[in-house]
Amino acid sequence: MAVGGCGAGAAESDARSAADSFLDAVGIDPASACERLAPETRSTLEENTGSSCDAALRQLGLGGAGAAESVDVAGHGAQVRYEGDTVFLALFDTGWLVTAAGCRRTSDRSEPYDCDVEGG
Repeated sequence: MAVGGCGAGAAESDARSAADSFLDAVGIDPASACERLAPETRSTLEENTGSSCDAALRQLGLGGAGAAESVDVAGHGAQVRYEGDTVFLALFDTGWLVTAAGCRRTSDRSEPYDCDVEGG
């Protein structure tokens, strides 16, 4: 039982670290932040904005999310909630990658989050 708890704690820590790294990089090195996006998310961002990933991230002005409030990991998916943002991640062979960011809760239960960056 303790092993499962340790594994869950490690997964939460790794997911939070990946989300923190993405948000930190957005403001100072958007190209590096793009490397932390899931491939489909990056492609969708570029298609939707008609510009390169790093240019699109600069325009969106993500970052400044505040302190992390919670981390939830379920299987190969994770959600890291900050004071001003929610980041979704998926576990790939290379580690945790961001699948959606700049997400805010909505009142519509069919679309519970509105995200600035998300995959298709």
